[in-house]
Amino acid sequence: MILAIVVGVIPTATACAAEARPALPPLPPGAQRPFDLFRSADVALINDAQIKLQSQCMVDRGYSQFSNLLAVHTEPGFGFEADPFEPRTEEQARLYGLGKPRPATPGRVSGAGDAAYNSAIDHCEETAWKAVVDTGPFRQYYQLGNALASEYGGVLDEVGEDFRDAVIDCLSAGGFTAAGGDPGSPESFGVKLGSHVGGSEPAGEDGGTTVTVHPPTPAIEYVPTQQEVDFAVALVRCRTETGLFAKADQVAEEEQRSIVEDHAVEFVELNPTIEAAAKEAAKVLGR
Repeated sequence: MILAIVVGVIPTATACAAEARPALPPLPPGAQRPFDLFRSADVALINDAQIKLQSQCMVDRGYSQFSNLLAVHTEPGFGFEADPFEPRTEEQARLYGLGKPRPATPGRVSGAGDAAYNSAIDHCEETAWKAVVDTGPFRQYYQLGNALASEYGGVLDEVGEDFRDAVIDCLSAGGFTAAGGDPGSPESFGVKLGSHVGGSEPAGEDGGTTVTVHPPTPAIEYVPTQQEVDFAVALVRCRTETGLFAKADQVAEEEQRSIVEDHAVEFVELNPTIEAAAKEAAKVLGR
């Protein structure tokens, strides 16, 4: 809505300040991309410390099934760490083809118990969080991680589409052809994929009342077929030669930087709190 037409207006300091963004915190050591400013590893560390303290509290109150969770080690991840164009190297392609091992998952306890159990778990959860971090900022940081993942999701899809024909032509020259082939769908090239082998999720065990103890799940190896390995190696070479990898890295850098800058205020306000909480969490865990 136009309120007035004013000639010769000089921008005020207040107007400029309103548009200015705060300087972002420094990237952590070893950072390789803008999203590394988000402390995913610290979030995982804080979670592990909370679980350990909560579990010890429950063990002390007589719920020994929680001893299963005293050494939980979760992996950081908000979804934006995934690379839609893996594998990136021929070494990776030869090792796992187009797949990857399934990581181990920590144990957990689920279900609802009687009134005494419910009272104990509520108390232990609350005291454990208070000992590690203020849940308000931590919840905000989780929301920030989810926002980064949401805003970044799909930004590289266009890169894959732009290079689709060039990559297909390259694969065809290497002996992999299919009518309407999609580099993201090896089956359309007649490639048989491998599978995960060894290990399975252990069945839950009754832990008393209606509480179920779920043991940790071991890592499961992925074994590719030779045909899959050959296709994966060819795909890596084609994505390199056509410039897809280079373009994807350029777009990822630009998009991540823009998204991080849009959330500069949150990073400035929350990163110091998360870093401090992670140090306390490390003491709890002895890491």
